[in-house]
Amino acid sequence: MNSEADKLVQEIAGMIYESAQLESTGWKHAISRFQFFDGACKDTFSWVSTDGDVNFYFPDLDIEIDEKVELLRECSAVEGRKWIVCLVIVSADRKIRIDFEHEDSERWDPNKFEGLAN
Repeated sequence: MNSEADKLVQEIAGMIYESAQLESTGWKHAISRFQFFDGACKDTFSWVSTDGDVNFYFPDLDIEIDEKVELLRECSAVEGRKWIVCLVIVSADRKIRIDFEHEDSERWDPNKFEGLAN
């Protein structure tokens, strides 16, 4: 990735971290999935408790984070090829994992988030 993409990843992860902090004090990982289709972004947010339970939540940052994710999608395209699904996992100790999927729109199904952050 380039420096613009790296900066956006840090900003997006920071927003996810802050929203998980507001949601719960007992979280281990925050998992966010962004899927693009027909020009729109569908996002799913969850946090994983220290016991491993997955809890979905709806932070009040959809528009702002979607704009940053769209910018990340644009600046991380390789030879014009954009990803369709992005998975961001932020740990309570601020470690970031980010993955991109270019073909399978069902990758990282939110109903199967258990085990993703382990």
